[in-house]
Amino acid sequence: MSPRDALSYPADAASPRYWPIWIGIFLLRVLCLLPYSWLVRLGSGLGWLFFKLSAARRRIAEINLELCFPQLPPQQRQALLRANIRDTGIGIMETLYAFWGRHPPQTIVWHGEEILHEALAQKRGVLLVGLHMTCLEIIGRLINQRYRMDYLWQEQRNPVLRTAMLIARSRYFDQAIDRKAIRHLLKRLRQGHIVWYAPDQDHGTDHGVFSSFFGVEAATITALDRLASLNHSPVVFIRYHRLAPGAGYAITFERADGFPSGDEHRDARRINDFLEQAIRPHPEQYLWVHRKFKTRPAGVPERYQRQDGHRYGD
Repeated sequence: MSPRDALSYPADAASPRYWPIWIGIFLLRVLCLLPYSWLVRLGSGLGWLFFKLSAARRRIAEINLELCFPQLPPQQRQALLRANIRDTGIGIMETLYAFWGRHPPQTIVWHGEEILHEALAQKRGVLLVGLHMTCLEIIGRLINQRYRMDYLWQEQRNPVLRTAMLIARSRYFDQAIDRKAIRHLLKRLRQGHIVWYAPDQDHGTDHGVFSSFFGVEAATITALDRLASLNHSPVVFIRYHRLAPGAGYAITFERADGFPSGDEHRDARRINDFLEQAIRPHPEQYLWVHRKFKTRPAGVPERYQRQDGHRYGD
């Protein structure tokens, strides 16, 4: 699908089956007329409601925290879980504001911008490698006020919702690149563009290897190695976090010297080391509600097993 096609609603978008989606989008856009600070406070309440009502996602986050922070006493892990669910609610509101809000927050603390400038000076494009913190979407809008970027996206099941999201992001991102459109991605890199890439979710081992993440073997994408090698594009790591609810954000660029190394296992370890270092100072702001350990090595039991035999989140 071309970028232009992706920004076109399907021919049957007015069908009654999509009316609930249209009503939802309308209400969310009205909600974004509220001041940013109000939405942040609403997000905290939404997180509390999410904690009470979404048992499956709450349990996934709880399992992830048990696996990644076994040294914490149960009471501290529960406190971390509650803080994470609160921050997830704030992140949802930040995402809506990134999509449709008028005046994004201006309090941004920048670190290491010279690293990005050095990478851009090579004129081979830049692979900007980040992660799924709860503030990811608003950070994308804030960075694009200063540096225009492309981003990789994955096909959504609902075509109306997918197109609405792509159109919203087109206000601040440059282009959306389908994860499978490697030729288009390489073209954009060769034209000198920045491409945002977040390799921290479990996409299996068809294009990845197992590597330690907080001491637990996790399926880790190795496609980044090949993408960087194809055009010799520099890789820059980027970390970010919310300073405090409503107080602004910190954005840090870091060198990825020697990456890729040519050894996919070593590079997977490097990626996960970066992710851990980015998460540890603010673990409550990471998106623990996704199934980070969905794919398991042979002989290792399922991590998200429910009592009825299904998995949480299915």
